[in-house]
Amino acid sequence: MRKLYLHLGAHKTASTLYQRKLAIASAINELKIISVHQQDREQYVSFRIGYSKIVNDIEVNHHDADALASKEQALAELIEQYLAKFTQPSILWSDENLLGTPIGHRVGQSGDFSTRLYPVSASIAKAFAIATRNFDVKVLLLTRELESFLLSSYKDWIYKLDQPDSLSEFVNRIELADCRWQSVIKPWRENFADSACFVDNFEHFKAEPQQVIAWMWLWANLPLSAINLQNLPQINSGLNAGQIEVALNLIPLLKPEAKASTQIYLKQLPVDNVKLKLAQSTRLQVIEHRENVSLLNLNASV
Repeated sequence: MRKLYLHLGAHKTASTLYQRKLAIASAINELKIISVHQQDREQYVSFRIGYSKIVNDIEVNHHDADALASKEQALAELIEQYLAKFTQPSILWSDENLLGTPIGHRVGQSGDFSTRLYPVSASIAKAFAIATRNFDVKVLLLTRELESFLLSSYKDWIYKLDQPDSLSEFVNRIELADCRWQSVIKPWRENFADSACFVDNFEHFKAEPQQVIAWMWLWANLPLSAINLQNLPQINSGLNAGQIEVALNLIPLLKPEAKASTQIYLKQLPVDNVKLKLAQSTRLQVIEHRENVSLLNLNASV
């Protein structure tokens, strides 16, 4: 049976660094790597546009039970057709966007915001289970503590230069009671064996990026001799507090065509040592709803 290693992210857990390191593993025999950083990027981006459209439709119209089954089937067929393009005995698929829209961000072009933590996870897990019924599947998901995850998501949101939300405004549109990793993970364990689902807390590795990349590398049964773990760069680290302050002042003045150059400008601003923090009242709400993600970490040892 063919193998599928499915890395789901989540967002802000070193996924991009992992994918860029995977680009050098493309030469490993009998392994197909799928990610936005591979040489066949255009083909994958085309697939992901169709994939994201279905996933976004499910999230925006999740109350429409009659349409849900047909959308899940359409998603399964799209995934199955894409995987059918490849003949290698092993496939490693890494994309943090497979789970849907990052929390607090805009869902596609709908104008709606994603107010819950990956609310379409159950539909996506079901679709993948149907599409990969002829594969031996291993699933990997890295979680984060809710407070640090919200802060990282906010930094990314401001970097998009969409609208000048304060941190409090960003967090206030999120339904904190529906931000539970257990709800994200459960459908994958229901659709795939518990032993096939690997979950760990990114906070364990955050200070040592070499450890998380090595752990993810071994999870996919890749030889450590094929990777250089020295001097790993920071990728997609998000804006710091000073850069965010500048961005909030610039966003109301920006024309769409100026966004890309403004993002470059913001990244070139000096790094400050001021840590972005939740207001005390908001932090107390987050603490009230956070879960012990360490308890979710089944099969953390690869």
